[in-house]
Amino acid sequence: MKRRAFIRLVNENAWLTQVADLDLATLDVWPDTLQVEWLVRPAPGGSSGSSTLSLDRLRGALEALDPGLFELDIVLLLGGEYCHTTRVNIPSRQGRHIAQALPFMLEDQLAEDVDSFQFAAGPRDKAGNVEVVACNKRLLRTLVDAFDSQHATLSAIVPDMLCLPWSQGQWSFLCDARQLSLRTHPMQGLTIEMDALPVVAKSLLREGDSESAPGQIEVFFALRHLSDNLQAWLRTQFTSMVAGTDIKVEFKRLENERFPILADLITEAGALPVNLLQGDFKPMPKRKASSIRWQAAAILAGICVLLQTGYLYAQGWQYRQQINEMSQESVAIYKRYFPQDRNIRDVKRQMDAHLQKAEKSASGATFLALLAQTGEKINEANRGKPEPTVTPQRLSFDEAQGDLRIDLLASGYAELDQFKNQLQAVPLSVEVASASQEGNKVKARVRVWSASK
Repeated sequence: MKRRAFIRLVNENAWLTQVADLDLATLDVWPDTLQVEWLVRPAPGGSSGSSTLSLDRLRGALEALDPGLFELDIVLLLGGEYCHTTRVNIPSRQGRHIAQALPFMLEDQLAEDVDSFQFAAGPRDKAGNVEVVACNKRLLRTLVDAFDSQHATLSAIVPDMLCLPWSQGQWSFLCDARQLSLRTHPMQGLTIEMDALPVVAKSLLREGDSESAPGQIEVFFALRHLSDNLQAWLRTQFTSMVAGTDIKVEFKRLENERFPILADLITEAGALPVNLLQGDFKPMPKRKASSIRWQAAAILAGICVLLQTGYLYAQGWQYRQQINEMSQESVAIYKRYFPQDRNIRDVKRQMDAHLQKAEKSASGATFLALLAQTGEKINEANRGKPEPTVTPQRLSFDEAQGDLRIDLLASGYAELDQFKNQLQAVPLSVEVASASQEGNKVKARVRVWSASK
């Protein structure tokens, strides 16, 4: 079974309001107040509990379980109050025609312009009915961009009430101290405040008079914060709702909180009931963990090395001659700029010593030295390549820390690691603060500072 990291926004209303006001493109530090609760299913190491942290720390926590996140999908459970579920009748069987007809069919049911909604449609049944989940596009874009900015790309967004189990002729409810969620069809349900249950119960009772009325209602109690008095009140409400019908009500007590219960229930079901990330929001397929047969690759590489050995020996004398000429030129240049030095043994090391003395004179010199050394290695990495393997996107210098911070795009993880090694060989101290797959590139943030600092 594929592992999933389920995410819940802590204090959902405030979270969405604050994130909408942030400029994610220039945001350096993620606000500690914008936190998420997360857990992984199947649970690793027998630990089934959840943890809460700020969004900028989520990637690191997940990579402790799956480096690179190749085998772990990030699934956000969105509050059902942000989604509208319904069912429409569409004569056409073609998916393209269904997608075109949905906005017109739902125009009267939505309070806003239908163009501002994202629609996820289920399969069309024999009677021509299609179940639909609608969600505001701006809200989805805010969520996707927020998680992308912290290198925790979402694989799916699922309305929380659709995590509840469903089978033909059965409805499911989940009750905690504050909210109530219900699922009546494969892609229909809602999440409401607990106080609204009496009103909703009457509406459901009228719906129960139709042919789609259930034969059984399954009610889950999340007992962690559910008092005995509230449980008794809920039992009374459900008993009253089915009074005079043949509908059976089964109550189940679960010793946990709402979020872990939803994660467990959807994991038991296997496949996700719906994914709101469709169309323009559809995430790019993940690059799977390398499945290359390294032994065969190593043999092939060895053969290539042997084939080139003769060529290398044939031109070896040219390279040695060039090295001698360059060595003589470097000594001559060194003597020109540092005539006071008499004992010249290692031009590179002695030149570095002079540069280090100059760098300590001012932070501006430190910045220029770091920039020059880093730029040189970027040029080396890209030299002779049909397209750049390392492309800087953004540079910033922290004068207090004396380090250069680079946002860059690399052709792959191997090229990023090679670039890091080249900088360390200068020598410079290098830290890859973050790295994530973005299309066919690797987006990374690299911190560089002087090794002598």
